[in-house]
Amino acid sequence: MTVSVRDETGGEKVVARLGRGEHFGETALYTDQPYTATCRAETPVELLALDEPTFDQLVASSGQMAHYVEQISSGRTLDTRRKLVNRGR
Repeated sequence: MTVSVRDETGGEKVVARLGRGEHFGETALYTDQPYTATCRAETPVELLALDEPTFDQLVASSGQMAHYVEQISSGRTLDTRRKLVNRGR
C-alpha cells in the first residue's frame, strides 16, 4: 500500500509504503482532523476498519494505546515533512 500527500505544487508525493499488518488513519481519528494522506493498495488487500467510537474507547481506556498513537503520529508527521522538504534536492 502506498501513502501519498499533496506537496506545495499540488503534485502527489509517495511518502511511505505500508506492508502486511500495518495501519493508517489513526492520526485523523486521534486528533479529530481530516485525513491528510491518500492510501492506495498496490495489490489485493484485506482491510479491517475500526470506527471512531471504538477507537476513542480504546484510547481512553489504555494509556499505552494513547502513547502509542502519539508516537506513531509524531514520527510519521516528521518523516513526511522531511520527504517533502527533500523532494527538490
